Amino acid sequence: MRYLHSLYALKSNTCRLRWGVVVLGVSSVLGCSTIVTDDPTLSGRPRTQPPINSTTVSYSPRDFEGRTAAEIDSLIGTPALSRREGRGEFRRYDFERCSFMMVLVPDGRGINRVGTLYAGALSADAENPSLKECLAGGPKR
Repeated sequence: MRYLHSLYALKSNTCRLRWGVVVLGVSSVLGCSTIVTDDPTLSGRPRTQPPINSTTVSYSPRDFEGRTAAEIDSLIGTPALSRREGRGEFRRYDFERCSFMMVLVPDGRGINRVGTLYAGALSADAENPSLKECLAGGPKR
């Protein structure tokens, strides 16, 4: 009789153990599930700019090449940042898809004209867009 009682207790404990493992396993799976999100700050991936259609380009680099500061101001407005660099000038504009930057350098007559154009990301964790992608969004309104 004692043997049967011990066997019953063992079988009962084994059954409880199995159910405990099942409950623990299910709760572990539910607790460790992966969250799928489009938010790049949660996914750990660098942000990328949305793709553009080449027909939606607002400006091209040619629109800026060789222009003076006054011509640039009339085309896209005043810069968010302007800084003298020796005889030249650095300018940064806030565009929809990027920070659009240019360096104006003196020409043969001493007039500052656009010499170099740059496109920078809007945040440190984003990839730098191409100049074409940057110019496609146009200035922030």
